[in-house]
Amino acid sequence: GGDFLFVHRESPAKGGVEGALTMVLIDVSGHGIPAALSVNRLHGELLRFFSNYPTAQGESGRPGHVLSNLNAYACAALAPQGVYATVLVARVCPTVGTIEYANGGRPTAFLRNANGAIDELPSTATMIGVLDAEFYDAEARELNFQPGDRLLAYTDGAMETRDAKGDD
Repeated sequence: GGDFLFVHRESPAKGGVEGALTMVLIDVSGHGIPAALSVNRLHGELLRFFSNYPTAQGESGRPGHVLSNLNAYACAALAPQGVYATVLVARVCPTVGTIEYANGGRPTAFLRNANGAIDELPSTATMIGVLDAEFYDAEARELNFQPGDRLLAYTDGAMETRDAKGDD
């Protein structure tokens, strides 16, 4: 109930060039209905955020900006109930050939280049809801991202999945 993937595609740029794609991978603390309700609240906040920032102008819509805003929301709305979350925000910009990411406490993600080389995308910030906005540093990093490159990120839901017999 607490694992969630949100995807936002920006409108095509002038000339019909494909817009950037932002992915937000969230894992809320806890399990069951409370975690699912928290994910629902974060989903609503992401919808609000991207409706206010429909394109990446300046910092708007960039991974560090998204993560900072989610942290402010989590501090105000979730932390008082003891709910926190890890978040990976990755933005692929095909016109520039880059992937920018900010990782708030998530396990290391991996970028596999078309040539087989692997880059790690480790955590760049603390999980959301733990630190007030004035102390939260949502550092973002940027790497090349070319056709054929692949991003691998996961939540603990992948490791906690059970088969029909109930086995891990």
